[in-house]
Amino acid sequence: RGLSARPRTARKKITLPKAVKKSLAENDAWPRARLFPAPSLKSDRERESRATSVLLSVMAQIPEFGRRLTAPYGAPAGRMETFTEVTLPNGDLPRRPDGVIRVERAGKLWTALVEVKTNGNPLKSEQVQEYMDIASRRGYEAVITVSNEVALEGRPVVDVKTDGRRKHQVSLWHLSWAEVTHQAQMLIRHEGVGNAAHAWLLHELLHYLQHENSGCHGFQNMGPAWIPVRKSIDDETLCQGDQRAVEVVGSWERLVRQICLRLGGELGQKVLPVWRGKRGEDAHARRSLLADQLCLDGRLHAELRVEGMSGVLALTADLRTGKLRTSMEIPAPEQGYPLSWAKRLV
Repeated sequence: RGLSARPRTARKKITLPKAVKKSLAENDAWPRARLFPAPSLKSDRERESRATSVLLSVMAQIPEFGRRLTAPYGAPAGRMETFTEVTLPNGDLPRRPDGVIRVERAGKLWTALVEVKTNGNPLKSEQVQEYMDIASRRGYEAVITVSNEVALEGRPVVDVKTDGRRKHQVSLWHLSWAEVTHQAQMLIRHEGVGNAAHAWLLHELLHYLQHENSGCHGFQNMGPAWIPVRKSIDDETLCQGDQRAVEVVGSWERLVRQICLRLGGELGQKVLPVWRGKRGEDAHARRSLLADQLCLDGRLHAELRVEGMSGVLALTADLRTGKLRTSMEIPAPEQGYPLSWAKRLV
């Protein structure tokens, strides 16, 4: 008699326990030993070097995490290796990108150069342009920039030129630190990873990213136009068509995008911004209309759609009063008693 095949079952995914174990420290002043310590980081260069090494090493060690961060950019599923500060030839002056990601699948390689910034340090167009040229000459597939800035419409945050005459074209992508944190939270708190060691490693990464000295806190600066626009609103001198108002609306949309990432990481649900506009209307035209509305009433508006919820969450930032208002419209049930409706809402 042949042995019956053993049924294949999916391996249970591991998340961190919701209840935190009691610490063995004598008091709260005892700092816990960390895999990725951050308090000693002083210079921006040191922060960027440490952040690059920490991120890329965890991506290579945890397949689910590395896959999540690279799949949207065209990387195949396969064996991943990561490297830091690799010297690449570039005429008389070799260049050293912050990192390199390589994925092997079926004997083929996918390669991306990585440029990293922390705190409020901006990405430099000329530097990214050089990496794009190097990647094109060497047959690499992508250049990925990582910083606290949040991209809009999935577009890069720096402008580069592409040479259409070159046979090999390179894609430019941007990844915000807020997105990195979001993906780590989704895995560690909600969806799970392959084993307990990977869960602990992601927990250490999250602790590092959220430390005040890491420089990886996400979008925090509303831009140079923010203070002048607020003053003009207080003085009632902000006029429609003012380009500064459009810049503030763009910063507001970046902030809303980051709020979606953080809220989604906490809830374990997809949270997306809902931007109202005419069909076919481009993003610049929509921002111009929102900027004109800001000039009229001094308010910034946004709506968030949370997966699994019947209504949208409305946000209104009143720059005249300095208050933030949230609200949600929920359709009333068509059947039942009013008291039952009220209990359901509460």
